[in-house]
Amino acid sequence: MAERLLDVEDVGKKYARELRRVMFYGAVDILRDYFQVPTPSDRLRSGEFWALDGVNLKVDRGQCIGLIGANGSGKSTLLKLVSGIFMPDKGRIRKRGRVSSLVEIGAGFHPLLTGRENIYIYGQILGMTRREISQRFDAIVDYADIGDFLDTPVKHYSSGMFVRLGFAVAIHAEPDILLIDEVLAVGDAAFRAKCMSSISEAIKRTAVILVSHSMAQIESLCGTALWLNKGSVVQYGDSRNVVNAYLNWQEELAQRAAARDEIELETAVFDAARSYLEGRRGKVVEDSADADTPIQLSSFEVCDGDGQPLESVPFGSSVILRIRYKASRRIHRPLFNIRVDHEGSGVFEASMLIDGPIFKSLPAGNGIVECAIEHLPLTPKTYGVTLFVRSEEGVIDIAPTRTFPRCFKVTMDGIEKFGFDGPYRTIHLRHSANLLHLDHTWCLVPSEDSAP
Repeated sequence: MAERLLDVEDVGKKYARELRRVMFYGAVDILRDYFQVPTPSDRLRSGEFWALDGVNLKVDRGQCIGLIGANGSGKSTLLKLVSGIFMPDKGRIRKRGRVSSLVEIGAGFHPLLTGRENIYIYGQILGMTRREISQRFDAIVDYADIGDFLDTPVKHYSSGMFVRLGFAVAIHAEPDILLIDEVLAVGDAAFRAKCMSSISEAIKRTAVILVSHSMAQIESLCGTALWLNKGSVVQYGDSRNVVNAYLNWQEELAQRAAARDEIELETAVFDAARSYLEGRRGKVVEDSADADTPIQLSSFEVCDGDGQPLESVPFGSSVILRIRYKASRRIHRPLFNIRVDHEGSGVFEASMLIDGPIFKSLPAGNGIVECAIEHLPLTPKTYGVTLFVRSEEGVIDIAPTRTFPRCFKVTMDGIEKFGFDGPYRTIHLRHSANLLHLDHTWCLVPSEDSAP
């Protein structure tokens, strides 16, 4: 049975927004305590807000929980509550064993003291006894790799030496509950790799809470994740599912911001054009469609294999790309083209310029052209589409080009059926430069000089 080391039950922490209210409420609370008047800490007073509200969390030995969320969501506040720096205003936190925090590495170092002296001071701050520090002293020094600077005041250390020594002391404290706040983002590449290895080993024997903005670290190190937003829990569960939901939320925010920017730009351009035309002609001239254009492209949509329109496309699914058009006359052997792009860079084309003319002719009037793709190879991201139609005779466009930015989104839905089990599965499929995922297999081929 798993050993429960941390249990956070319905915890809340409130703050005042203004310094004068912080000081006033602090004085009031001191007086209430002095005269033994109960303070209703579970209710907000004027100017206060919940930095955390209703948070529940359980961590067992050998388990790593990832905390994610935007800045100001309450992640660091939760760590401070667990470490005992703050007390919750409501709820309960139950802990077993020693708690150690890797929040600001070396925060307890005295700049005028040597590295040797600071090892003992910082170690005791982290909860070790002087005897424990002496027993682990050589291991700490070897891990820090500060060479001949052990007896040099740390104010003369480089930033890299300072961080290495602080982390070396902290990781050798061997706590039962280890709190980590973005410390894996410091130091050079070799030190970060060493940190990752040490944290991976620590997870096996401790309960770890890791705060990071790196979804790759959360996905690879944490089996479970907690997503906070404005002090409240948005989602708590399997790290891959939580990371995927968090990335979806970030993309949605980015798309909304981009859409607002586009609307503002279009409005500004329209207003400028309107002013220009009114200045020259005294009225607005409305554009009209070119009557000589043989084809007008009306719309584009992505459908499932049964032809039903999709708002989002599950990874690796079969799709139908549907173009609606209106032909002003019969068109002889038109060449339809669908160009898919991501953030302005082309990904692939379904093109009759390559396949050849599929239709001998199109009748006049409204119609639909469809292109079926058995397994869409796009990785989970948002894609745009450009449509154009050309004549078989020379490079001549016979329809105005239509562009649909951020036209459709490929999601992580259905990813389980592909059997992916890599430590960076979600983040690499979603955020890497790789836009296509093709079926492939791996094998080990013995070389001639391999041992029997």
